[in-house]
Amino acid sequence: AGLAVEAEDTARVIRNITGEDPSYLRPPYGAIDKKTASRIRFPLMLWNIDPRDWDSRDAEKVKQHILDYAFDGGVVLLHDCYESTLSGAMAAVDELQAAGWQFVTLAEYYDLFDIALQPGVVYRGAGLADID
Repeated sequence: AGLAVEAEDTARVIRNITGEDPSYLRPPYGAIDKKTASRIRFPLMLWNIDPRDWDSRDAEKVKQHILDYAFDGGVVLLHDCYESTLSGAMAAVDELQAAGWQFVTLAEYYDLFDIALQPGVVYRGAGLADID
């Protein structure tokens, strides 16, 4: 049960509100293993850049972390419940766009890499899909 049951319960709520299933699932804390992942009917998304916005709640630190660790294929974990996250992330985006960087949705991202997302597989950016 556990995460797989919670994923289905959450998908049902989302479907009741929007009429559609979610496209992806981000496991809480990124805690997932292959056995659990295989029981979930959505692609699972992780990240490879974590500015720890929930810990610092400091827009400048969030911005600087994103700028310091940005790379082609990076997926940044952000929490939209903190104003400092929004401010820091948008400032980083502005600077990176000014330097020629482009930003895409997850669907666009995986299309660029020609990766067809599979249910029960964990992805963490740049095509990485392997966990222990």
